[in-house]
Amino acid sequence: MNISKLIELDRELVIDKINSDFENIVKMTGECNFKETMFSVINIMSNIEFMKGGIFSLINTDDIYSSEILYRCIIEHYLRQKYLYLRYLSTKNNSVGIEYKFFSDISE
Repeated sequence: MNISKLIELDRELVIDKINSDFENIVKMTGECNFKETMFSVINIMSNIEFMKGGIFSLINTDDIYSSEILYRCIIEHYLRQKYLYLRYLSTKNNSVGIEYKFFSDISE
């Protein structure tokens, strides 16, 4: 499979699905009682998508080293997202998202 087919497959599986469900995601976020946590998870997801697009662009220009650095950042963001999700499941309150937002604003 070449990179063009991989990009198209990614678009079909992820981007088109997110775009088709975006209104439902926004509506659900506005009605839920854990808004900060949900916004944090969605923000991390969008950052991963931007980095993934960057990796595809770098691979097209044969800049493998830079794409590996972005890949490591994607792994870090994925772990952040899993942490938020699992911690929310264990606490069942919005303090997870509030703390994450507070501490991520300090670090970035």
